[in-house]
Amino acid sequence: MAQFALAMRVARCSAAQLGGLTLDALCHELLGSMDRLAQRVDTKPPSWLDKAVELLHDRYLDDLSIADVANGAGVHPVHLARSFRRHFRCSPGEFTRFCRLQR
Repeated sequence: MAQFALAMRVARCSAAQLGGLTLDALCHELLGSMDRLAQRVDTKPPSWLDKAVELLHDRYLDDLSIADVANGAGVHPVHLARSFRRHFRCSPGEFTRFCRLQR
């Protein structure tokens, strides 16, 4: 069921022509959600996730891809997208938009 909801979000994002980080992160998250073993929730975010958040917060005005953020954190893009949503309940793209709105 979660994969269907993600697939629908990808379709809506694509239809609205919202590309970039949002669509990229949703696609990676959808791919990552196929791994049932990854559904385990850790209580504390890993330290590399703090690096990703810091990068997104510092460069929210830049046109970053999920691969750029993943490289900065030293992890695979699928792992980043999946872990980000699991721990922060939003995608990296949604987090970036929130940072822009705060500014």
